[in-house]
Amino acid sequence: MEDIVIRNGQTEIHLSSTGGTITSAVVDKLEILYPWRQIGDKARGGCHICAPWFGQSPRSKKKHGYLRDLEARDVKLESNNAKLIFHHPGNESYPWSLGYEIGVYAYTNGLKMTLRIDRMDDKEVIPAPVLPAFHPYFGCKDESTVRVLNGGAAYNGFSCESRSVGISSEAILIAMPSKNIMMELGGAFAPVKSQLVLWTDAPKDYVCVEPVLQNKRTFETPGGPFLCVDSFLDLSMNLTVAEY
Repeated sequence: MEDIVIRNGQTEIHLSSTGGTITSAVVDKLEILYPWRQIGDKARGGCHICAPWFGQSPRSKKKHGYLRDLEARDVKLESNNAKLIFHHPGNESYPWSLGYEIGVYAYTNGLKMTLRIDRMDDKEVIPAPVLPAFHPYFGCKDESTVRVLNGGAAYNGFSCESRSVGISSEAILIAMPSKNIMMELGGAFAPVKSQLVLWTDAPKDYVCVEPVLQNKRTFETPGGPFLCVDSFLDLSMNLTVAEY
C-alpha cells in the first residue's frame, strides 16, 4: 500500500495506491474525514469507492465490489492532485472487464474525488451491471448530534441498520456541533434516482453518508444502470468546509 500525499495551502490529503482510498484529509488543521484505521478485523475511516457494486451482490461474497482492493496500475501525481488507473479483467462470477480512473484534488477549503468507469471490449454480449458509490466516514463525538440536510429534508439517528434516503438536491450539508461539511455531487448522480445511505457502527464516533448512483436493490435489474462495450460512467463528489 503506497501512501500518496497531495497538498494545497493548508489542505493535506493522504491516499492509498490500493483502491485509491483517501486515508486522511485535513483542511486548515480540521480533519474533515475520520482518519482510516484498522478496528479489529475491519478497516474503517477515510473514503473508499464501492465498485462495480455497492453493498452485497448475489454474484460474490465481496461486499462493495472489487475496486477498493485493486492495486493501481499507474499513478499520475502533481502537487495538488493525483490520478490513479485500475483494471479488473473480470472473473467467473463477474465476467465483465472494467477500467477505473480515480482522481483526487486538493483545494484550500476541501477536496474533490472523481470516478470514471470504462467498459472494455471483453467479448461479453450482455451489458455490465454497475452500481458505484462513494463511502466517506465523518468523525463525530456523538452520532446523535449529526444532521444531514438534503433539500428541504433533515435526517439524523444513525445506527448499524443502514437506511437509504432519496437525494433531492446535489448539495448536501452534514451538520455537526464542531464543523459543517458540504457534499456536492456531480456526473451521473441525479436527484430522485440517486440515494444516500446513512450508517454507523461501534464505537459510533463516526457516521457514514454514502452517495450511491441508485438504490442498491436496482443492481442487475431492468431498472438499474448498465455499461455497454466502449461506454463509460462518471461520478464526482466535492467535500468542503462550510460556514459554521
